[in-house]
Amino acid sequence: MDTIPKEIEEILKQNPKILEKFIKLPPSHRRLYINYVIEAKKETTKVKRIQKMIEMLEKKD
Repeated sequence: MDTIPKEIEEILKQNPKILEKFIKLPPSHRRLYINYVIEAKKETTKVKRIQKMIEMLEKKD
């Protein structure tokens, strides 16, 4: 599995179902999600992007 930044990993671990969905994603998709979050310059933007990432993962079957 790709290296997950600690801040993202901690949030994913709070919800095992979301973490499981994230782990099941192809590596390229995981990288897209990770890059989407870590490329944010402001901390507030990172938080919003993490929330958006979780929402998107919740909708996945």
